[in-house]
Amino acid sequence: VPWVSVAPASGTVAGDGQTETEVLLDATGLTAGMCYTASLGLLHGDPGWENPVYLPLQLCVASPSAVEGRRYLPLVVKMQ
Repeated sequence: VPWVSVAPASGTVAGDGQTETEVLLDATGLTAGMCYTASLGLLHGDPGWENPVYLPLQLCVASPSAVEGRRYLPLVVKMQ
């Protein structure tokens, strides 16, 4: 998906650990007024979950005048 990037793109986390991952959504070149959806797949070794686990992503592009002075943070939800 050209409007999503993840850093780092790969790595390992211990079973009782955690790590920060940056997910960037870039609206450059996308059409104002449109919403775009995708899924981010995470591979893992937990036998209690299906592999990969997918995180839903949605990016809605507003016109520059509609967002003037506003800032939005992306919402990432862990689904079970």
